[in-house]
Amino acid sequence: MAAGELNHIRDKVFSYHSAGQYHDALSFLKEAQSSYPEFAGDLIFWRLCFASLSQDSALACEVLEGAIANGIYFPYEILQADPDLCFVLLDPQFQMAAAASHQEHLERIRHTEFVYRIREPKDEAKLDGTAILFHGNKSNADQALDQWRGSFSTTWRLIAVQSLEPSYSQHSYLWFNEEAIDSVVAQTVAVVPPDPGPSGVVLAGFSRGCLPIAKLWQRQLLRTSGGILIGPAIPKSAMSILDSTIFPDTVLCVVGEHDQFANESAARIKSLAGDGAEIRTVPNLGHDFPQELPSVVSEFISNL
Repeated sequence: MAAGELNHIRDKVFSYHSAGQYHDALSFLKEAQSSYPEFAGDLIFWRLCFASLSQDSALACEVLEGAIANGIYFPYEILQADPDLCFVLLDPQFQMAAAASHQEHLERIRHTEFVYRIREPKDEAKLDGTAILFHGNKSNADQALDQWRGSFSTTWRLIAVQSLEPSYSQHSYLWFNEEAIDSVVAQTVAVVPPDPGPSGVVLAGFSRGCLPIAKLWQRQLLRTSGGILIGPAIPKSAMSILDSTIFPDTVLCVVGEHDQFANESAARIKSLAGDGAEIRTVPNLGHDFPQELPSVVSEFISNL
């Protein structure tokens, strides 16, 4: 199924949610799961939410246990963070299923290998710099490379690194598990070439992918010339990392006008990084990449 079809289903799900039509949503999602098994993880998660909103704990347990039986696992942080699941999270049977799902999720992390993708400059002799790219939640290194490649000129080397934490969505990864993030941070340092180019190393990330960037700066594991943070969504539980972070001279936070996830992180980064940091608000944008990303990156690089 094309991503566009999943977006169509998502729009219908949100429409049901806004209208309070929880039972209709459950019927729709059950049928969709039969038709589109390749996106079962997303559909199952929405079924859990609507079962909880319908105060049907038995159904929520049945759906979650079925997911586990079919190799689809949810980290507890995902379940705990969604307010739609408040009702079922109080149910002892659901708690047991959630704990089992989380343990299976941790086991998958232990068997996931570090992956990264590289786009080398067209002419090594004309290398300008090296950008390390971090995808957001429910994404991967290939998608990160696609999202950024058009914004950096072909004189830049791009290295997109991938989280070690598999998502419940197919071919996608998350940034929740601290040990997994720490492992990615350590392994990222090892893949950066000794000669990054005259503009140095720039770290670029989206959403939750800005957390490993903050850890790299905090631990001073990599000398960087700057960072571009799109919709930085550092969780409150990790916000203290920023307090002990040594920021590079140039940091740009790009935040959508309607972004509900990034404002607090961006404001904290700005207050701690000082004059070298800028928050740029993009009108009519939510938690997403701005269309003008190429010009944003070009201007940023010119100021390094």
